[in-house]
Amino acid sequence: VLIVAWQLRRPGADTATGAATAPALTTAALVLPAVVEAGEDWAWLRLGLMDLVAARLRRGDLATAASESVVALVRDRQTARPEDLLDAHDIAGSGTLRILPSVDLADGRWTVKLVARGGGNDLVVEARASDAIAAAREAVDTLLLRLGHRPPADANRPQGLDELLQRTRAAMLADRLDLAGDLIRDADPALRDSPEVTLRQAQIELRAGAYDAVEARVLRLLDQPGARDGALRGRALTTLATSDVRRGRPDDAARRYAEAITLLQDRGEPDALGAAYLGRGIVAIVRDDYQTALA
Repeated sequence: VLIVAWQLRRPGADTATGAATAPALTTAALVLPAVVEAGEDWAWLRLGLMDLVAARLRRGDLATAASESVVALVRDRQTARPEDLLDAHDIAGSGTLRILPSVDLADGRWTVKLVARGGGNDLVVEARASDAIAAAREAVDTLLLRLGHRPPADANRPQGLDELLQRTRAAMLADRLDLAGDLIRDADPALRDSPEVTLRQAQIELRAGAYDAVEARVLRLLDQPGARDGALRGRALTTLATSDVRRGRPDDAARRYAEAITLLQDRGEPDALGAAYLGRGIVAIVRDDYQTALA
């Protein structure tokens, strides 16, 4: 509601009809949906790879637009070539680095290419691997280095976990919550029961409005030894606090957002920390405390 009201107050809004054009994003970088040259089974990479690249850029300290914002901006664009979006100035400000990923599979090897244009840069990087996600990571790290940023460090993770998380994230971005749930139910039990996937299930339930299920699942997760990690616990608390807001429990939400912010400070998790700050601001709005919300 606040975004719509702001758009209608913009000088470019059509005051006669109430229509408004979505404002161009002004972040340092913006990642477009990926071009996928592979079989139909890999169609999820269009949004999944986009989201992976954007998240990794943020972990490398390059402010990058949220995937939800990008999906909304390009959803109705009638363009014959994805490459045209690299020069679409109504999507992002002139200083924004627009990045178009492409991925193709040939002879069992994945090639991921990133074309980056804008903000005084015109770069192309490429990486190859036997796994699409591994190739994407390598390509992003190369791009970060060429932009003068340090690539993020990776912890050891179970085989297949990142692909499952990216596939479910892509399904959520496409509003296919049923598919996201099916992907988890069909996964190997070792992955399905991992803390990261348990949290993803709670996030799917949150999007579906199943707030009681969110609370039950997250509270069980927070009691598990694997949820003692600060970053994971912070993201879980943010998910739970968001369900508190939607159920009219601002006091519980404020307490959980505050704890999440403390846990997520200096963890290299800008998405999660930003979500916790945003949630705390929403709680202040619910309480009619607008100065605190702005702060």
